[in-house]
Amino acid sequence: MKVGLISNMYPSEKSPVFGVFVQNTEKLLSENGIKTISKSVIYGKKKGFSKLLAYISLYFGILKIYFNEKIDLVYVHFPLQTSPLLLILNKFSNKKLVLNIHGSELNESSFFYSYFKKLLHQSDLLVVPSKAYKQKLIELFIIKEEKIYVYPSGGVDTSVFYQLNKADARKKIVLKEDDFICAYISSIIKNKGWKTFVNAANLLKHLNIKFLVVGNGSDENLMKNKVKEMNMESSFIFFDKQVQTELAKYFSASDVFIFPTQKESLGLVGVEALSCGVPVIASNIEATSEYIKDGVNGYLFEKNNANILAKKIDKFYHSSEKENFSSQALKTAAKFDSKNCSFALAKKLKEL
Repeated sequence: MKVGLISNMYPSEKSPVFGVFVQNTEKLLSENGIKTISKSVIYGKKKGFSKLLAYISLYFGILKIYFNEKIDLVYVHFPLQTSPLLLILNKFSNKKLVLNIHGSELNESSFFYSYFKKLLHQSDLLVVPSKAYKQKLIELFIIKEEKIYVYPSGGVDTSVFYQLNKADARKKIVLKEDDFICAYISSIIKNKGWKTFVNAANLLKHLNIKFLVVGNGSDENLMKNKVKEMNMESSFIFFDKQVQTELAKYFSASDVFIFPTQKESLGLVGVEALSCGVPVIASNIEATSEYIKDGVNGYLFEKNNANILAKKIDKFYHSSEKENFSSQALKTAAKFDSKNCSFALAKKLKEL
C-alpha cells in the first residue's frame, strides 16, 4: 500500500524530538508494507513568518499528494489546521483518508474546529491514542465505534526503552548509587504538573530522596526558582531535554517515575518508564488509569493534589514490594510493544 503522509510536526536536525512519534509511526508502518512515497510535513518548530511560510508549503504539498495517482491512502497527523483543504480535496478523490488524532485537535476556539468536525465524518478511519480518547470522540461527535482504532502513539520501542542495570545507569549520569530517586521526565510547562511535583517534594524533606528532572520548557525558570525558595537545591538534579535514545538510562537510574500531568490523550512517557522497569505514580486521569494499576505497577493520585502525591511517594519509599512493582511494570509495557502495535495497525489499514 502506497501512502501520502501529512503532518504539521516532524523532526528536524535542530529539533530531533519534535513530532518524533510521527516519524516513528511512519517507519514502523513501512516495515509492515505501508510505504510512504510522498509526504508534506513541517520540519521542526517554526515561529512568526517562517511558520506562515511552512504552512503555505504544507498546503501545496498536500495538493501534490492528492494529485499523485500512485497514492492509495492519505495518512494525516494533527488534522485540525489542514482540515479545510482536506475537506475539499477528499470530496473529489477516491483515496482512503486516515486521520491520526493526538489530542490537541479538540480546540473549540480554533478557527478550523468546524471544518475538523466535518472532516471526522468524511474520513475512512480515525486513529486515536487511547480507549478514553476513543470514547470521547464517540460522545462528542456521534461517531460509530468501528470507525475508530486505538493505536498508542506508536507504542514503545523496546530496543530504545529497556531496563538497564540501575548502578550502571547512575554511573553514566553521575548519580549516587544509594540515593532514592524520583524522576520527572517531561516538558516543564503548567499542564504537565511540575508545581504538584515540586510541592510534593517539599513535603518529603524528612526523607532521603533526590528529585531528578529531565526536560525544558517555558516554566523552567519558575520551577528552579521555586526549588530555590524551598531551600531544596541540593535535593534536585536538573538535566536538559534528551533525545529518545538517551532516555533509558535516566528512567533506569530512577526508583520511581512521577507523572503529575493534568491532561493526556495517552501519556506515552508513562509507558516508556514502565518499559524500563520503573513503577509510575501518575495523576488519576482517564488515559493513565488505562495502564497504571494502583498498588500493582505504581500508584494513582488525585491530579493537582501535592499532599496525596507526597503520601504515595512516601508509601512507595517504604514499600518492601519494589521488585514486584518493577516486574509488573515490565509486564504492562509489553502490551505496548511498538512492533506488535504497528503490525496490527498496518493490518487495519490494508483492510480499508
